[in-house]
Amino acid sequence: MIIISTYVKPGKNLEFDNAPDFLVACMRQRRTLQGISPTSVMTDFISLREYLQWLTVYQKTGMSPQTAQELRAIDLLSMTLDEAINVTRNDIETYLFFCADTLGNSTATRHKKLAAVRCFYNYVLDQNDVLRTTLEHNPADAIKNPKLPKKQPIYLPEVERTSLLDAVAGNNVERDYAILLLILSCGLRVSEVVNITIKDVNFTAGIIKIHGKGNKERLAYPTPACLDALKRYCEDYRAIATDDQNPNAPFFVAKKTGQRITTRMIERIMQKCVNAAGIGGMGYTPHKLRHTTATILAKDGVDLLAIQQILGHESPTTTQIYTHLGSEDIEKAVNQSSLMSLGIPNK
Repeated sequence: MIIISTYVKPGKNLEFDNAPDFLVACMRQRRTLQGISPTSVMTDFISLREYLQWLTVYQKTGMSPQTAQELRAIDLLSMTLDEAINVTRNDIETYLFFCADTLGNSTATRHKKLAAVRCFYNYVLDQNDVLRTTLEHNPADAIKNPKLPKKQPIYLPEVERTSLLDAVAGNNVERDYAILLLILSCGLRVSEVVNITIKDVNFTAGIIKIHGKGNKERLAYPTPACLDALKRYCEDYRAIATDDQNPNAPFFVAKKTGQRITTRMIERIMQKCVNAAGIGGMGYTPHKLRHTTATILAKDGVDLLAIQQILGHESPTTTQIYTHLGSEDIEKAVNQSSLMSLGIPNK
């Protein structure tokens, strides 16, 4: 069965099933030459496979598939590159309408799918000398991105942050507390947490090397309380690690197996603590802890470019969503500004 979802957690080996050779080549280039993460590559692959399946039906019938099930059944192995590039702007816009109307995709999902389609045709243009196609321009370039609704990121207020950390309990308390506090103090992604190795943590200097998206590295600076939590975790857990003498061994491990923890395990840790703290049902996930870090830094007046580097964002535009202000912040800012003197007669 071909999955319609645009997100998947791939294993070590990326498997591009039901895909023509040109699509596989495109995905491998994105992974090996452009350094795109396996998760992002698979997300793009699933989006492009879906697009090409839709295109196959549309080119033969002049109509979109009636259902998602019909779309899943399309075999792509015999599709040619010439068929894939024989499209117009209107064709791609029709596909996006299909995504919204038949698949029920959100604006954000359609935005990502259009970006994947645009990347594919850019790849073809870049490889024209090798592929020898007749493509002269990217048919997706003229299409405006679906307008994304502006939403303030969800974050944990101070009381709920404290409640969350206080709720950590059980046989894995040292590890779980260290993980949650690390994400909060450094704004890490869960994938970055699980990829930390023993050699990445330098307690003497108080820094951790982080392996971010696109194989990009940066340094994280845990708070003193976080460093203490990490040391307590080491005392409790490192003895059970299966490969403790290997500097490339994972830093965070499962207590039962001594093997590297997974992103799913961190999600379960978070959910367990959220429920125990009585703040369930509010959309709090590990990634919301990252939002919380950025929000705290922004409210404390930290420079936007510094926040960008702390979070490992490629573009400052991504970081700008954290400059949101609540109504109390806005009222306080106005009351403390020189605006309050406007209209007051001089005496």
